[in-house]
This record gives sequence, C-alpha cells and structure tokens, in this order.
Amino acid sequence: MAYTRLNTQGASHVVLIALVAVLAVVGFAGYKVLGGNSKQSASTQTQSQAVTTPDKIKTKADLQQSAKSLDAADVEKSLDSTQLDTDLNDLL
Repeated sequence: MAYTRLNTQGASHVVLIALVAVLAVVGFAGYKVLGGNSKQSASTQTQSQAVTTPDKIKTKADLQQSAKSLDAADVEKSLDSTQLDTDLNDLL
C-alpha cells in the first residue's frame, strides 16, 4: 500500500489570512466604539463651553452669573438614573 503525501504548503497562508481577517474585524469594532465616544465627548465639550462661570465668586454679579449658568444647564437630559441606582445598590 503506497501512501501519498498531501500538499500542505498553502495551509500556513490560509491561517495567516484568517488571522488578518479576525484582526480586521476586532480593529473595526474598536474603531466604531471609540468613534462613538469621541462624538459624545465633543458634544459634552460644546455644552460645557457654552456655560461660563467665574473662577471665584467675589461679587453679587458673579453670584448671579453663576446662578444663570446653573439654571441654563440641562442636567436631567444627560442623567442616567439606572446607572445611579446600580452604583447605589453596589454600595449597600
């Protein structure tokens, strides 16, 4: 009975191509995740730059300016109560 030798020279190339494909998928997923966060942080920076407050409150005018900027901030819009509940339950 004669054994025939199989041609396995291309097997390493297939493994290399599969590895590159997996790395491409992981890289693309990471890019999408980081891209979503940068958009969110850019909008957060825009909101924080729009509200100006004095460094130190020295006069009544500084206090009124601070009060106006706090009133203008929409806290409930960005509030995630489920995360707060989870953090509080973890502490208890």
